[in-house]
Amino acid sequence: WHAATCQNLARLTRRCHSSTMALRRLVALAALPLAWLAAAEAHVELPAARLTTRRLAQRERPEGSPTDVGEELSETHADADLARDLEDAEEHHASMPAEPGSSDVGGENKDERGEAAESPEGGEDEEGEEGEEEQATPVDIGVSCMLLGGVTFVMGLFRLVNWEDDDVRRYAWNVISNTLAIFLAVLFFRGNKDLVDKYFDDYGVVALCGVHLLHCLLYLVGLLLVIGTKAGVWLESAEARQKMFEEKWIVADSMTHEFGMEIDKQLVRAVKSGHHDAKKSIYFREGLEVSVMKQQVDYERRKHDNRCWATLLAHCGGFAAITAGGVMQQSQPFRQSPLLSALPVLIMAGFLMLVFSTSGIMRKRLAREASEQTLKEKDIPAHKRTMSKLDKEVPEHVQMFNEFCGEAERDVLALCVSFLGIQCVRFSLTGQLPNEEGLQMPLEFEVQNRHGFIIWLIGAGFMSISIVLPLVLRKMASAGDQSEDDHGHAESCQESWTESIMHSMAMSFAWCLMWGARYFWMANRFLGLEVWSIPARIILAICLSGFAFLAVLYLDKISDAAKGDKTTEKLVGTIVAAISLMVGFIWEHSFEGAVTDVAQLNASHPCTTKFVLGLVVVYMLVWSWRDYILKKAMQLEDLKKARDEAKKKHDEQENEKKYNQGDRSSEEAAGPSPDIGRSGSRSNGYVALSNVENGECSLR
Repeated sequence: WHAATCQNLARLTRRCHSSTMALRRLVALAALPLAWLAAAEAHVELPAARLTTRRLAQRERPEGSPTDVGEELSETHADADLARDLEDAEEHHASMPAEPGSSDVGGENKDERGEAAESPEGGEDEEGEEGEEEQATPVDIGVSCMLLGGVTFVMGLFRLVNWEDDDVRRYAWNVISNTLAIFLAVLFFRGNKDLVDKYFDDYGVVALCGVHLLHCLLYLVGLLLVIGTKAGVWLESAEARQKMFEEKWIVADSMTHEFGMEIDKQLVRAVKSGHHDAKKSIYFREGLEVSVMKQQVDYERRKHDNRCWATLLAHCGGFAAITAGGVMQQSQPFRQSPLLSALPVLIMAGFLMLVFSTSGIMRKRLAREASEQTLKEKDIPAHKRTMSKLDKEVPEHVQMFNEFCGEAERDVLALCVSFLGIQCVRFSLTGQLPNEEGLQMPLEFEVQNRHGFIIWLIGAGFMSISIVLPLVLRKMASAGDQSEDDHGHAESCQESWTESIMHSMAMSFAWCLMWGARYFWMANRFLGLEVWSIPARIILAICLSGFAFLAVLYLDKISDAAKGDKTTEKLVGTIVAAISLMVGFIWEHSFEGAVTDVAQLNASHPCTTKFVLGLVVVYMLVWSWRDYILKKAMQLEDLKKARDEAKKKHDEQENEKKYNQGDRSSEEAAGPSPDIGRSGSRSNGYVALSNVENGECSLR
């Protein structure tokens, strides 16, 4: 009995010993990665040669395996070695230098950590672990905010471009397209401008201003050459122009990767069935019906190319004109007073108007020659080729050329005049003339909130002028008595000047909004950031962009409530265009600062770095902007025009039906009259008059 009891006690002791060994090995294995991580952070080499995987990963023996004294002694030595290794690891860990964020004072916390390491079953010191966490640096906070804000901003853009209202979608796409166009133009122009300043800055103000004027002329001449080549005016045969307007079948299903791609007409079901006049149909691809439609593919592609290059070259030409005028304003005697600083605005406006008048004469002569050639092909005698007929017979490719060149020239003039004019306004308001980039550095006055309020009120005045002026000019034009040819020519000139003034006032309103917001930031110093720092520029741009999209939603509700009133739609369109320009301008300042900071990476050649950076980024982004963003914005504009024309035709048909119904009811009520006769002309005139009084007769 005694022997059996001793054997059972020995077996129970071995089992407890094995369980304890397994638990200690498990704890050691779990603590090993933490020890290695701590050693790696402190650059300390642990005695890992003894903490071998073979020793820590020993498996338990089977329960009934024979044992002897040697094995028990080896296990005892292994336990001693393991304990010694753990003590060495704790000593190395305790000898490591304290981290900057650690809360250890003296040696108290080290002892507490040592106790926690010696007794794994007792848990860890949570307060010590919290004290050892790294504190977030300003860079970490800035990058985190940029990540969260960027994702939120992008998802907000996705929501807007997929809005339920077509007008909101069109406004959103236009704002995004204008912003990216300004971004690309700034990248390309800044590199060129810095190179010009680098090589001509030592020759004086007059030489530098003349070089920038030539720089502006270079963009304008390039505009005429590029747009004329893309439109088919230069260096293109008549046969190639005819092919421009051929209709081809393209894929109309936006859910496929072939959307917008040309397909073989023999695959279209309408062509197979003999309906060659059909505009829409389907074709089968792998047993699936795919929608197709007819489109002038070459003509649409040229339109997108012309709008792309006209926008970019117009922005670059406008920035060059602003730089030339800014150099004038910074020189003597123009910088002495706000009134004298307005003279460069007039000088630059006169210079641009002279250039554009010369371009307009050339384009008008080109259009007349093309019209005469068209009338000659139709065998119309020379004495019947009046100005009205010549204007109506202008070929479409020449119309495209004149349209895009005219829009680009108005953009250049409005951009230059509005920016330089607001420079004078800010000079008179603050007493300090901004530099040619619009910045007032270093500050020579104390910025207050009233500066922001006043410049916003001035911007509201510019916006009011852009709204009221077209209405006044339209009434003045309707009161004049002119012949048909003179009236058509005068109307064309008046529309051109009216659009130029409206665009200038709208851009002035956008500049006032942007500079007013910057004055408010400078006066209150939000988030402790200076307004010219990159984080402040980006935050301000995001906030103003959010305000702009909220304003667009509100204005769209006003336009919908007007129920098709043309004056209200024109007003809303003008304000939305000005707001979109403001968004583009505020992001332009952020892009400019970003390009300047990135160029400082190569401190020895910053101008060359900025020039190369601009070329590379523009080349990578311009095609995506043209094919996916600008194209979408133009398609939504075409959809708006098509819907307006369809609505106009529908209203005319409805009014004509009401007129005819009123005519028949009046004839039935009046009965036959010997004075009127069978034609009923006098009765029709009476009915028309009565319907006009009732407000039921159309203007037609």
